[in-house]
Amino acid sequence: LADAARYGEFDECRAYLDQGALADAYDGLLFAAANGHVEIVSLFLEYGADVNKTNDQGSTAMHWACLNGHANIVQLLLDKGGSASVCNQAGRTPLDEAMHNEREECVKVIMEAEGEQDIE
Repeated sequence: LADAARYGEFDECRAYLDQGALADAYDGLLFAAANGHVEIVSLFLEYGADVNKTNDQGSTAMHWACLNGHANIVQLLLDKGGSASVCNQAGRTPLDEAMHNEREECVKVIMEAEGEQDIE
């Protein structure tokens, strides 16, 4: 399942999940987010993946999306309850990753989301 997510194999991911594979059992959500596969990220979330699940280094799918500049995935994760304030073992939040790697669209998405949270 993790390899299918990493390489963008939507139908294969759906088949695994339909057969009972757990959306949180592997790092599939993180691999899909890191590689820009928005449809697969959405699929994992539909099947109950934890939007804020961390890997061994404490990074979430949002960290990986920010690191690689996938602003559309950052927006999806935020819309589904993803936290932009989780610190990984390096002490970085997703926003830190986006800023450090000059991913301006990701920075913009997070800043706009934080601004909306401040208004509420």
